Amino acid sequence: EMCSGMAECSQQAESPSSCSASNRRSSHEFDSGTEFAARRCCSSSVSSGMRLFTWAITVVVAVGLSEAAVQESSIAAADGSTLRDHISTLGIDITVQSPMQESVQTKVGCQTEVLFQASHAADINLTVWAEFDNTYAFPRNIETNCLGTPDLKNGLQVCEGAYHLVFTPSLTQAGQSFTICVHWDARDRSIGPNGPVLGHASKCVTLNVLAPDPLFTDNNVGRAASITSTFNVGCVDQIRVSAKDFAAETPLCPAYPVIVEPVVEGSYPRSDTGMPMGKPSPTGSIVGAAELVPSPSGSSGGEMEYFFRWKPVRGHESAIPYRVCFQARHPEQMLGEVKCVSVKVQKCRYCVQEGDSMASISADFNTDWLHLYTTNPTIRDPDHLPTHAVVNTGVLYEVREGDYLELIAQKFFTSSSKILAANPDVSAASPLLEGHELCLMPPVCGVTCEHGLDCHPIP
Repeated sequence: EMCSGMAECSQQAESPSSCSASNRRSSHEFDSGTEFAARRCCSSSVSSGMRLFTWAITVVVAVGLSEAAVQESSIAAADGSTLRDHISTLGIDITVQSPMQESVQTKVGCQTEVLFQASHAADINLTVWAEFDNTYAFPRNIETNCLGTPDLKNGLQVCEGAYHLVFTPSLTQAGQSFTICVHWDARDRSIGPNGPVLGHASKCVTLNVLAPDPLFTDNNVGRAASITSTFNVGCVDQIRVSAKDFAAETPLCPAYPVIVEPVVEGSYPRSDTGMPMGKPSPTGSIVGAAELVPSPSGSSGGEMEYFFRWKPVRGHESAIPYRVCFQARHPEQMLGEVKCVSVKVQKCRYCVQEGDSMASISADFNTDWLHLYTTNPTIRDPDHLPTHAVVNTGVLYEVREGDYLELIAQKFFTSSSKILAANPDVSAASPLLEGHELCLMPPVCGVTCEHGLDCHPIP
């Protein structure tokens, strides 16, 4: 019965349209397997007379915030390859056209638009219904718009026309992927509102939300502990600190912003801000606090530039280097990459300020100008000190095994109180650490030495 029209097909090879029509009418009474068999019976002789249509599916992906950018992306996405998907339902051959871009990269806060649109070229009254595949996790913050006529199918909302999606990922969605699938059914309305389904096709697009990836870019940050920057009392010194986000670039999403800030954890000595604190001045004000300042030039190529800037004052000198730690992170994240710098404020060094003289400096360091002059052999004119020049205020001595304050003071004809005043990191209650440096200011006058070795104070 299924192939009862075979003889008729053979006899009417010159006029296959009547055979095609008769078999199409009878095929509605069979199941899908029978329909396919009926199609195959006459395919060799009447294929040229079958009614075919082309159903093209286009998925347009636009990522960005501006309307012009969306239009530009739409044009680029429509240029894709053709995937022929032969669906044999009532002799209908369906062609699905899909773009090359089936995976879209977006970023937190970047508006992403996806357009699912189906079209057909058929000589019959064809209606295309679209519905989402609910088996995939659907982002709650995605906005779906039916650009046609919404309706219900088996209790679920479907769309007769195109689907327009708008997705702006949140920070909690960073690093996640979401697959959006749409299924289309083509129904023949020429014989009534509930005509048979003539074809089916699907299209999926995966939205990958790139996570922020802030990293430091300057070699000054995170260097080995053996490499230490040296600062001097009275001089303004700085260390460049820069960072950028290394998340993959996307056509229309801007680079993630990055901020750099000091952190308490890992810093030494520990402070409330993680930065070296200031010291009280003779007037009662706090001076000498370190700071982290943004570069006047701002950012370049997505790289944010800062400077750790510090002008140490008396009391910041230390044999143990300071450790200052910074964090590079996304503005909406709590944690990021942490790197540290090592800074040593050199003892027995002072940076000349405007208006300083040998007499004023020696008075500040509780010594005499002759001592200051003899410890700086490169200074030719003691009455004219160049501003910002670094002068020696004493000599460095490395603590040896068995040393203690009184013993060192006796050796260098000074006192324990003067040693403590020149070394703010040393306490009379704590033992001296072998290998640490002490700043000593032995007297120049009032001492006599025989043969340059046997020295003793002048009575």
